[in-house]
Amino acid sequence: MKLNPLIIAFVLTLVSIQLTAQNFKKITTSCDLNYHEGDTLTIKGKFSSCMEYSSFETIKTDSCSSSFQMELNFKEISENQKLTSNFHKLSGRCGGYFNLTLTGILKKESKNGYGHLGTNNTEFVVIAVEKIGNLKFSKLE
Repeated sequence: MKLNPLIIAFVLTLVSIQLTAQNFKKITTSCDLNYHEGDTLTIKGKFSSCMEYSSFETIKTDSCSSSFQMELNFKEISENQKLTSNFHKLSGRCGGYFNLTLTGILKKESKNGYGHLGTNNTEFVVIAVEKIGNLKFSKLE
């Protein structure tokens, strides 16, 4: 049985499109991050900060949230004015946060953690900033 090269090319193209779509799935919960280390993902999350500590977590909390406290790595993109402004306003303060939708690569390679004193257990290497929410401050109790 001889296979038609056009049919083979068509099937390979469909497989490639499916894999690409799967790699750019928008994630909103931490349990959805399981099994995606090294994948390119779009995550809708919340960046929060207190003094020199900061973290990015998925917008919805679930039973996996503590396993994915992310340090954001922005070394792969150019400076974003609104993002930089929000970071400066948060500097040295507690209770500030803003929502972000980011595309990047999820990493959990370091045994020492990520960020200040290794307090985050995951790194997200940002390759695109999709959306930046407004800066908000919650009341501290």
